[in-house]
Amino acid sequence: MRQTSSYVIYFVGLDRTPNEMWHVFFCDIEMEFNCSCMRMESFGIPCEHIVCVLVHEDIDEFSRSLVLPRWTKIVKVDN
Repeated sequence: MRQTSSYVIYFVGLDRTPNEMWHVFFCDIEMEFNCSCMRMESFGIPCEHIVCVLVHEDIDEFSRSLVLPRWTKIVKVDN
């Protein structure tokens, strides 16, 4: 873990891939998360690396940055 002026950077490794590390950027002011695996940007679903940081920070609900509009009830379908 490393602290910058606006972000906390977590270095996350998983048991099944011990030689790989991912960087999760967490801004606690705006509750924004970004991961170097880019799964959130690609699929719109939080990756296990972000979930690890959520558990470590004891955050019990997803922030708005982790729920894309297409997964909400208020999404509109164009006809």
